[in-house]
Amino acid sequence: MLGIRNNVPIDSVEPGDVLSEPVFDSSGNILLPAGAVLTQRRLHHLRSNGITALRLADPEHPIERDPAPIDWHRFLRLRSFTETEIRNLSSRIDEKVRVGEEPVVRNHRSRIPTLPRDEKTLRRCWYQAVSLRRKAIEVCRDAFVRFAGGNQVDFCSLRDFISNFVSTGAENPIVFTAMLVLRSYDDQLVDQALRTALYSVLIGCELGYDEKTLCDLCEAALLHDIGMIRVRPRLWRRAEHLPLNERLEIQKHVLHGADILSQISETAFWTEVVAYQHHEHWNGEGYPRGKRGHGIAVFARIVAVADYFAGRTSPRPHRKPLRPYEAMRKILSESGQRFDPTILSAFLRAVGLYPIGSDVILSDGSTAVVLAADSRLPYRPVVLRKNSETIAPISLAEVPDIVILRAA
Repeated sequence: MLGIRNNVPIDSVEPGDVLSEPVFDSSGNILLPAGAVLTQRRLHHLRSNGITALRLADPEHPIERDPAPIDWHRFLRLRSFTETEIRNLSSRIDEKVRVGEEPVVRNHRSRIPTLPRDEKTLRRCWYQAVSLRRKAIEVCRDAFVRFAGGNQVDFCSLRDFISNFVSTGAENPIVFTAMLVLRSYDDQLVDQALRTALYSVLIGCELGYDEKTLCDLCEAALLHDIGMIRVRPRLWRRAEHLPLNERLEIQKHVLHGADILSQISETAFWTEVVAYQHHEHWNGEGYPRGKRGHGIAVFARIVAVADYFAGRTSPRPHRKPLRPYEAMRKILSESGQRFDPTILSAFLRAVGLYPIGSDVILSDGSTAVVLAADSRLPYRPVVLRKNSETIAPISLAEVPDIVILRAA
């Protein structure tokens, strides 16, 4: 998205150069991800798909390789629940929802995105995003491994990271934008946790939550699927749809998550509740208890939206990812059914009708990527032309003669 070596002609690219952003064909299918090392064979493949220029990583700021994915089979510890344990767990969650103090939502104000206009600052934001993403993977991966191995989690380090993560997103949204379009981490649980946390924080910012509340929300989002460490990995990695008995086994991850987190005193108040309730639906048709409306904690309603959108826009063994615009249309169709309409409205304002990272066709014929939403006009975001000689964001709210024709 934010070129590091901008629009290098493909004939000037040499084997060993590294892509700074993904490369897509004319149908929107990914040809190579960001961070891919170019070879003669890959360059030939790109040329055959009509690619004429690339954006490359600066050799002085190389893109480091990600840590290896977690070997979940090594840590698997199966556990079953008695009916009494399930009732006790459910009663404890119900009591926490009953007595818990819901976060205060400040009056919504239309948010005008403030983005850097010069190339140097945009490059700095890109490097910051790459660094923050790598730190996020390291911290989250370490926490998940410790949870899975039954070892003590370093909550001081986790909370320090969350504080930095939240303050970065609140103060410099362009960094979050860049993180959203960086390549996915090759571990489904960790990558989903990070993307869910990112979208949850964006929703929380739109709702006007203070920094402490945002940090608690971020923690809950990062750990919402921790119960999956007790589910056989072959089930959630299967490349085909599962039979009912195996789907029910996966659904038990909400019980496992609440059980794991209930034994840790350092977690924030709502973290255990979110792990248990994030698959409940606004209309009462979710699981594990069929709770509805405000019987579901607001953090769980936020994480439900963020988790769904993050999952639908990420690749899975059994399906291709939806384009962000398609996922937004799908999630909005569930307003008042699966999702809380108030939370969905905040999500739409936070990421826009054409969500951050979307490729769009503009009325002047150019292709652009969405950098940020304008909550005043969700259909007129801030965009960056993809094949421009200069890096200069355009706020479509300020340029009335240019509109988005369609998603690319």
